[in-house]
Amino acid sequence: MKEMNRREFLTLTGAAVVALSLAGCGGAPSAPTPPDDIRVQQALDALNKFRRDKGLTELVYEKELEELTDLLISPFVKEGKPVVDRTKFSSYVDVKENEIKQALFNKGYPIYETYFTAGLGPEGTGKLETLKYPTNEAQKQNWLTYMSGGVDTAVNNPRCFAMSVRSIGGEDYYIALVVGEKSSH
Repeated sequence: MKEMNRREFLTLTGAAVVALSLAGCGGAPSAPTPPDDIRVQQALDALNKFRRDKGLTELVYEKELEELTDLLISPFVKEGKPVVDRTKFSSYVDVKENEIKQALFNKGYPIYETYFTAGLGPEGTGKLETLKYPTNEAQKQNWLTYMSGGVDTAVNNPRCFAMSVRSIGGEDYYIALVVGEKSSH
């Protein structure tokens, strides 16, 4: 077997790094990892059908973003209610959220530049709420319109989607995240 010189080694290593950096959302085509939760897959399928019908780009499920949606819904699950005190939410989330966002940013996600978080919002003074997962047809249509309209005004070239659905008090609630394509930094 021929021994590889330093230049050949660096060339092959560089090619491998480029190939790995292109894999996943927004890079070279690869088989996306489907969500584990059937409710999330159903929501993504409905959202992409809605987006196709409107001439909008489809979203790809991005497993790596799931850690962030899981974190964002965790205070509601810990409290066992869909509305929590903003300071409790912050104490559960803030430090870890920044760590996750930085790690995602380091992997090439434009998480700081353009992202859209659905299902998390203010509920009066000092409170945050998570929204119910849509179950009937009217709720589903409202959710699809909201997701597509909000995503397309908030995110340049929306591409990647992740969502966490959790049962709180016997009903399902969700937090979803959409970001633009992975980009090189």
